[in-house]
Amino acid sequence: METYSVEILNPKATKLLQDLADLELIRIEPTGSLANVVNDEEETKARAAILRGSPDMNLEAMLEHLRESRQDRKLPFRDE
Repeated sequence: METYSVEILNPKATKLLQDLADLELIRIEPTGSLANVVNDEEETKARAAILRGSPDMNLEAMLEHLRESRQDRKLPFRDE
């Protein structure tokens, strides 16, 4: 078995590594800030707590609105 030390440069890489671990292709032993990543159950509990604090806020609708509004926005350095 080979062991590597990996520096995460993009947060999406953390999700990729977790997916590989879920497929039992690798084993992750979190150290440093990676140890503070929340799992799906903790995220669900946190989302429920936020929604309890703001009963009128529809988080999913707000996120969808942001995605739609950003779709047509011109961004610098984007090849179209």
